[in-house]
Amino acid sequence: MRILLASAALLLAAACTTSETGMGVAEMETVGNACVDTSGYMEPAICSVKVPSKNAMGFCQCTSVAQKIDAPLCLGGDKQPTDTSDYRQAVLAAIRGDGSLVGDSYNGKPMCVPPRQT
Repeated sequence: MRILLASAALLLAAACTTSETGMGVAEMETVGNACVDTSGYMEPAICSVKVPSKNAMGFCQCTSVAQKIDAPLCLGGDKQPTDTSDYRQAVLAAIRGDGSLVGDSYNGKPMCVPPRQT
């Protein structure tokens, strides 16, 4: 019975996190958070809760006035584009639409962020 209750609690916690971000569990493993300031500069989100996932979606925040956004994780050899003024302007344009970089690209490469190190 205790195992059943513990399992139900874990499923409920996962469902709450999933509904908060609007993403399924599989998608959460390929999407992380970043903080974007008004100039388009991106910095990592600060994650204060230790969880087994590399990106800890829903448990991260920005320390400055930067906006927290969802961004695809750089996986499979992808690298974050070089930080230039053109790239920063592209980031700002991309997040104006849906508040995320998921599905957006810059010079044919995904606008991704490196996975958090745990």
